[in-house]
Amino acid sequence: MGISELPAVEDYWAMETRVPQVANLMSSKRFRLLKRVVHFNDNTELPGSIDRFFKIRPLFFLKSAFRPEPQTPKQSVDEVMVAYKGKTAGNLRQYIKTKPDKWGFQLFSRASADGFIHNMVLYQGKTTLEAHGVPLTPEQQAMGATSQIVSVLAPQPSLRITFSPAWS
Repeated sequence: MGISELPAVEDYWAMETRVPQVANLMSSKRFRLLKRVVHFNDNTELPGSIDRFFKIRPLFFLKSAFRPEPQTPKQSVDEVMVAYKGKTAGNLRQYIKTKPDKWGFQLFSRASADGFIHNMVLYQGKTTLEAHGVPLTPEQQAMGATSQIVSVLAPQPSLRITFSPAWS
């Protein structure tokens, strides 16, 4: 759960390993209840959607709240692997052997030198940008997939220095 990771969720409330930032916020019983019943999207709108991340998409609209944050001049666009070892994600999970967490959800992000993520896009194959509702200009449509991701995440590269690795 965030920066201070413990082996089990119950450890955040245990006497020996208690994390006050979590334990003082809510009881473990309330946390388990919220974890069981939380929904981020209306399931009745699911039919016909090409968005493979439909159920959690509203979480990624939170990124618009981070755009006004002051940005450092040095930025990086890179892929990020969010670790997930569960079996229920179907083909949404990715396997990338070069990452420390080999199984998980892949996303692309633009972060500043201080580590703050300013923009991100969930990877879901060919429909990645379409599912995010990103309109592409004719110039962007002529680009390869990697260049499209970089141009969407860093739309005004002249305002900052943008670093991007060579993805294959």
